[in-house]
Amino acid sequence: MSLRESRSLSSGSSETERYWRLYAHPAQAWWHASVALVLLALGIGMGIWMLRLASEAWWEPAALPGPWELLLWLEMGIAWWIPCSLWAVHIGLRRPLGYLFSVYGHIRWGVLMRAWAVALAAAGGMAVLDFWITGALPAHRFAVPWTAVAVLVLFTPLQAAGEELVFRGALQQIMASWAGRWTGRAWLRHVLVLAMPSLLFAALHGQQDVPLFAMRCLLGLVFAWVTVRTGGLEVAMALHAANNQAAIAEALCAGRVSALLLDTHMAWPTLGLQLGGTLGVAWLLVCRSTASKQTGQMPGTSRGG
Repeated sequence: MSLRESRSLSSGSSETERYWRLYAHPAQAWWHASVALVLLALGIGMGIWMLRLASEAWWEPAALPGPWELLLWLEMGIAWWIPCSLWAVHIGLRRPLGYLFSVYGHIRWGVLMRAWAVALAAAGGMAVLDFWITGALPAHRFAVPWTAVAVLVLFTPLQAAGEELVFRGALQQIMASWAGRWTGRAWLRHVLVLAMPSLLFAALHGQQDVPLFAMRCLLGLVFAWVTVRTGGLEVAMALHAANNQAAIAEALCAGRVSALLLDTHMAWPTLGLQLGGTLGVAWLLVCRSTASKQTGQMPGTSRGG
């Protein structure tokens, strides 16, 4: 990046926008964001319907799926959110797809993989610490079915990517398009754009007690902050995937995968440990990230006319 470009970015030039404002162009009609939201909801609903039909055809009514099969099925359904979010933003907001990943207009694989490696090591360390504190690790050996391998290696990262593209990607862009028209107050725009998707992210996890809801809502805010600071979704995707992979691996070792699926409770000390660890790793990744560019501009969106 040249000296002139870096000065422009650091001074907040009107020719550039932060990630969550890339799709909020003044030339957009008021209904574009609404169309994107409707398309996103239709895509997610279609995925749920297709998943239900496939499950009815795959499993006999008297033979309920095991916990790993059920977890695999759920993560496949959320992975469908990836094309749903891209489709909704491309058609509804009428902008290039690549900018949903980052201000560079494409996904930064190097940033993603480095962040995932660091986050997974940290999440694994916190899981070991949790085992040591609670003494939950069983003495007997445990089996690792092929569905567990598929869940941990492939579908959990895809599930995390799907959730980030919906809540920190598409919904943030839609809310930014609306907020720019509804209010001129910067603090209220930040509440609408960053807090509302995080609240929805927590609420859609279903029945849960107050600490668990607070944990998910605060994690959503951490992921939103990381997205703004790094100019894209890659680090948030890595943190999300590593957290989920560590939780599933811990459940596998402790033999409580079924309990993980039905878990609606979290103790306040556990919230503090997990949130503190995630926030620390997020801060480290933001500070050491090579993704120093936090703002960008889409082709054909110059403010100069």
